[in-house]
Amino acid sequence: MKLLKKMSALLVAVVMMAVTVVPTLAEGVTSAPQDPTATITVNIANHSFVAYQIFKGDAIREDVTVDGTTTNTGVLSNIDWGDGIKSSDFVTKLMEAFPAWDLTANSTPTDVANKFSGLSVEDANKVAQIAFENKTTISIQLNQRENTVRQGYYLIVDTTQNLTNGDALNPAILAVNGNVSVKEKKDNVTVDKTVKNETDSDFAGSTDSSIGKKVTFKLHTQIIDEEALANYESYFLQFSDTASNALDPVVDDSTKEVIFNAYLSDDNVLVTEGENADENITSWFKASGVTGIGKDNRTFTFTDSNIKDGKAETPNYAAGKHIFITYKATLNNNAVIGSDGNPNKVVVNYSNNPNWNGAGQPPHGTTPEDKAIVFTFELDGTKVAKEGDKIKLDGAEFVVYRMNGTSKEYAVMDASNKITGWETLTDDGLNSKIATNAVDRENYLLISKTNGNNKGQFGIQGLGDGDYYLQETKAPDGYNLIIDPIQFTISSTQSNKQLKEVSIQIGNTTTPGVPDTGTVTTTVENTKGTTLPETGGMGTTLLYVAGGILLIGSAVLLVTKKRMGHEN
Repeated sequence: MKLLKKMSALLVAVVMMAVTVVPTLAEGVTSAPQDPTATITVNIANHSFVAYQIFKGDAIREDVTVDGTTTNTGVLSNIDWGDGIKSSDFVTKLMEAFPAWDLTANSTPTDVANKFSGLSVEDANKVAQIAFENKTTISIQLNQRENTVRQGYYLIVDTTQNLTNGDALNPAILAVNGNVSVKEKKDNVTVDKTVKNETDSDFAGSTDSSIGKKVTFKLHTQIIDEEALANYESYFLQFSDTASNALDPVVDDSTKEVIFNAYLSDDNVLVTEGENADENITSWFKASGVTGIGKDNRTFTFTDSNIKDGKAETPNYAAGKHIFITYKATLNNNAVIGSDGNPNKVVVNYSNNPNWNGAGQPPHGTTPEDKAIVFTFELDGTKVAKEGDKIKLDGAEFVVYRMNGTSKEYAVMDASNKITGWETLTDDGLNSKIATNAVDRENYLLISKTNGNNKGQFGIQGLGDGDYYLQETKAPDGYNLIIDPIQFTISSTQSNKQLKEVSIQIGNTTTPGVPDTGTVTTTVENTKGTTLPETGGMGTTLLYVAGGILLIGSAVLLVTKKRMGHEN
C-alpha cells in the first residue's frame, strides 16, 4: 500500500505505555487518583519537541499484571478526539493499514483507541507514523522541563532544526499521560578511520610510506541498535572520503570505481580470514569514482542506499552491528614531507529523521570527521673525502634501491630528487638506465652537487620506514669507488596521529633526524686513489735514465767482447 511504502517505522519509546481504554474503571484494577494536571517532561538536551493530542480524556497510570508481568500502564477513559489529529483521515489510513481491525468511517474514538491496546512494537510504530502523517497544525510546544497539558493520548514529535554532527531526530512517539517523560530513543552515529602500510601488522591512526607504495585504509561505524533502526522504513548509510592529493585510491581499470571490501561484524574488531572471519558484505555497497586530479584533493564514496533492504530475512539484520570498509591507496609525488603528513578524512552520512514521509530526498545527518595520516621522509647526504680536512666532494653518483624478495627495486625520481615510483631492474638493466648517453639517467641518480655555499650535497625525498641501499656508481674524480652498497634503515615513531621521532641507522650507529621536516642526514666518505706515473711526468724521466744506462752497459759489453776476440 502507498502508506506502507512511504512511512518510516516509528518506535514507540519508553513513554509509550500499553493503552487500556475503559469507559469506567476496569474490574480488578486498583486505580490511583486522577491527575488533572498531568505533565510531559522533556529530558533530552539540545532538542525541541511538540505534542499533538490524538485523544482527549481522563488518564491515570496503573500497575497492571498480565501473565505474571506487571506493567505501569496508561489508562484513558471518557475518550474523544483531540485537536491535534485529522480524525477522519486518521481512521481511513488505519483502515488501510489494519484491515483486520474492522474499523469503519463511523468508528468512534473509543472504538479506535481500543485497537491500540496491546499493540506489538511494529504495529505501534505504524500507528505513530499514520498519526504523524495526519496531524493538524495545532500543537503544544514542550520545553526542557515539566510541561502541563490536558490529559489524553499524545503524539510527541522531535522538531529540532539544527542537529549537531552525529545526531539524529528522535522518533515520533505516542504517550498516554498521567505523568510521563520523553527520553532519548536514538543512537548517535560515529566513524573512525585507521591505516597501515605494507609491513604494519595492525591499523592505527597514522603510518608511514615511501612514495609509490600502497597503504590500506579501514573505515568503521556502528549501525544504530534494533530498537532505533526499527523506527526507519529505510536507512541510508554512506562513507564519504576526502583524501589529500598525495593519496590515489586504487580503482578498477574498466569502471574507474574504487576497489574495496566491506564487512559486517558483531564487534569492533575486524577479522577477514579464518573460521571466525566477519561476513563479507561488499555487495551491499556501491563505490563511486574518484573526483579530483593533480593538486586537487581526492573525494569518493561508499554508499548503501538502504541498509534494511534485502540484506537478510529480517530488515533489521544489521542493527547494532559494526560495518568496516577497507581499500588501498598509493602515496604519490604530491606527498608532503615531514610532520604535516598526508591526511585522509572520512565522514558518514546517515538517515536521521525516522519521521520522514517518503517525499523528496531522504534527510540525513553527518558525523564528525575522523582522519588517518600517512607520513614520508627525506634523506639528505654529504659526500666528503675521508682524509685530512674531509673536504666536500661534487660529482659522486648514487642509486637507491630496496629489496623485494630477491629483486632490487630502484627509486625513480623527478628533477628535484623526489620519488615518483620504484622500478625492478637487473644489474644490466640498471647499467643501461644510467649509461652516459641515457636520456633519463638522472631520474635514477643522486649526484653530489654544490648547493649554495655547500659542496657535495645530495638527497632523496619520499622514503618510509624500512631498509634501503645506497650504491655508489661513480666516484668523484681522483677518488676510489665504494664497491659495497651502504645499507641504511629509516625508523619513525608516531603517537596520536603525530610524528614524534625519525632516525637513520647505518651499521651500529643511529642518528636522530628532525621530525618537523621529516629529514634524516648522513655523510659518505671516499678515499683518494693511488697516484701512478703518467706520460711526460717524473716517472717517465726516470724510465728514460734507466733505459739509457742499460743501453750504455750493453755497448760496453759488446766492445769488450770484440777486443777479446781480436786478441785471441
